Amino acid sequence: MSSPSHHERLSAVPTLDRDRWQPTILDPSAGEDREQLAALLSRVPGIQIADVLQQQLTELMEVRHPKEKLTGGQAQQLITAHLGGSTQETYGRWVYFPWTEQLVRTLPEPEFREVRLSRNRYKITPEEQDALRQHRIGIVGLSVGYAIATTLAMEGVGGEFRLADFDVMSLSNTNRVPCGVAALGTNKTVIAARRMFELDPYLKIEIYREGLTAENLERFFGHPEPLTLLIEECDDLFMKILLREQARARGVPVLMETNDRGLLDIERFDKEPDRRLLHGLLDGVSATSVRGLTVRQKVPIIFRVLGGTAMSTRLAASLAEIDETITGWSQLGSGTMLGGAVATDVARRLLLGELNESGRFYIDVQNLVADGAGALVNGTAIATEDTTEGGAASEALAAAVGRMTSSHERYGGAPGAISVEDARFLVEMAALAPSGGNRQPWRFHLLADNRIRCVLDTVRAGDSFLDYGLSAAYAACGAALENFCVAAHSLGFTTQVVRFPNAGDPTVAWETQLTQSGSRAERSAALQVLEARCTNRRLGHRTHLTAEEHGALAKSAVSAGAELLLLGDDDTALEALASYIGRVDRFRFFCRRLYREMIEEVRWTPAEAERTRDGIDLATLELDAIDTAGMHLLSKWSTVELMKRIGGRRVEDLGQRTVRASAAIGLLSVPGIAAADYLAGGIAMERVWLEATRLGLAFQPLAVAPYLYARLERGGGEGFDPGEVRELTELRQWHRELFGGTDPRAEVLLFRVGHAPEPRKRSLRRHAEDILLLDLES
Repeated sequence: MSSPSHHERLSAVPTLDRDRWQPTILDPSAGEDREQLAALLSRVPGIQIADVLQQQLTELMEVRHPKEKLTGGQAQQLITAHLGGSTQETYGRWVYFPWTEQLVRTLPEPEFREVRLSRNRYKITPEEQDALRQHRIGIVGLSVGYAIATTLAMEGVGGEFRLADFDVMSLSNTNRVPCGVAALGTNKTVIAARRMFELDPYLKIEIYREGLTAENLERFFGHPEPLTLLIEECDDLFMKILLREQARARGVPVLMETNDRGLLDIERFDKEPDRRLLHGLLDGVSATSVRGLTVRQKVPIIFRVLGGTAMSTRLAASLAEIDETITGWSQLGSGTMLGGAVATDVARRLLLGELNESGRFYIDVQNLVADGAGALVNGTAIATEDTTEGGAASEALAAAVGRMTSSHERYGGAPGAISVEDARFLVEMAALAPSGGNRQPWRFHLLADNRIRCVLDTVRAGDSFLDYGLSAAYAACGAALENFCVAAHSLGFTTQVVRFPNAGDPTVAWETQLTQSGSRAERSAALQVLEARCTNRRLGHRTHLTAEEHGALAKSAVSAGAELLLLGDDDTALEALASYIGRVDRFRFFCRRLYREMIEEVRWTPAEAERTRDGIDLATLELDAIDTAGMHLLSKWSTVELMKRIGGRRVEDLGQRTVRASAAIGLLSVPGIAAADYLAGGIAMERVWLEATRLGLAFQPLAVAPYLYARLERGGGEGFDPGEVRELTELRQWHRELFGGTDPRAEVLLFRVGHAPEPRKRSLRRHAEDILLLDLES
């Protein structure tokens, strides 16, 4: 006869009961309960019995006689007197926990709580403990909520609980919910209720294992008596908002602990019936408005809820990896346990009337306990300083204001044959030219004999790691020259241009002498195109360039001595370009020097953009709310550094989407790699861009790859670490496979063209008085 298989042996073992969560409490002095106790003992042969009543009675006597150090005999005498003639066999209660098949003897409820909470005194007075037991607390979401629920029960905060969560325990939950693997597959409310009953079997607990629904929401909030506190810890955005709407309508205060930097929100709807949801962070958002949103569409709202850029570096990095390398945002057991402690402390003080205000609070352990933050170092108190902003920053601002003032004074000098108004207009038109990071690396001088000179502003141009040898700055000055000539011709001037007129000073990019030779056309067609030219980052829909558009763009490049290569006619080629551009973007993000430069270029608010009138206005990036949230997430190097360590690929997404929406990807180049070649390349760049504008095409510079390769090849990779040099070398090879070419050429611009709506915002330029100086003595 064969032995039973492994499966057969397992089948013979009773399966774990995943549904039972309520203890049975039996009074041994009551006849009916004694009968149930006997039936239980016969029905459950493997029952585990813990009769620890004697120990509890002894501790009760010690609690009631704290001054006396009771001997065993003295304690027993007090116990006998306390029982008043009753026997221990009929005293107390038997509590049966069916999920563990344990039968435990305890004190009656009042004495049980007296002993169990005796060490709370006098952090919580007996009167306060009684008051806390009268409160009804609802908890929605039992991951962080588990820690809160069990800590509340442990501390005796609340006497009645309503727990809601439809989810079951999974293995990945056990990193933050302290339950064993035997509980896997069990509903989270069941697990939490069991643990709370094990701490205090006399609690009143109601569970909503199906979660909250339209059918049970009313009962959860109001039956049989209304909640006095709601603790919201759910993941679902719809429910998160709906619960607040319901709590506000019913005057129930809300707590939320976010398991990141100790973030805690208090919303006192009981004291502020018209309070905006989540301190106004959910303005314009209702539960019904988010119900049909995709996960991606919810990201900007979740970003606000989680604290925006105030969230921790590691959470920010993990959010960027959701659905890429992880399935949900990261949470730690330490953060969950901290959340349970903080929320319990706050709930206790709130319910006792000691804490009355709403607000958002951080209990950030990483900042509070950090190198240099200790109150004592080697037994010595650390002196603290009351630092205030200002100092060097204020001095720098004052110096900048001083420079502006002196610029205005110089601008007010006597004009030459060219009127100040004409000079100002021409300079304003020249300054509409594009420049890397919108640095505007130029100054203009109005000289004698109707000459205007463009000088490289080395302060603005010289600190760019990306711009090796000031190549991009020279290209920008070339683009400004093209604009200047277009504007001058519209005023009836002829231009006699000399490039690099001073052999000993390469910062003098160009100089032109103006001669009035024709009538003015205040807004010629060419000038209107110049004023309309801008970077358009809106994506639109992919359509191919027509033969006429392709030919016109190529012809404009040739007219300036440049070569234009346009790729992406077929989808396969475009996909290869998208992968390449995404990788270059990723390299730029993960190279710390390039990253810092890129972030410093961004003007994060309209006020900042107006104040500086340079850099990249965030609004011009044409990001949707989701990508805007992502941009804010990536605004701290610590976040990006962590993403780099975990191999984050999300930074490639936007560049790839941009390429896929394009009609073509263009590379503009000119022979040679000297400063004069880049100046000529800038003229060609602006000429091609103006032609694209005339044709109604959206035009956007893309990856900064050509300037990275300039530093790699002509600068020997100076400034990059060995790993970055290797990666950049691989990218360069990929670039050549896509675009060809090995001879020394100035690759001036990599860009996209396509068909898209008009941009919603354009970058600003500095005022003429900040860049034009009168130098009529020269």
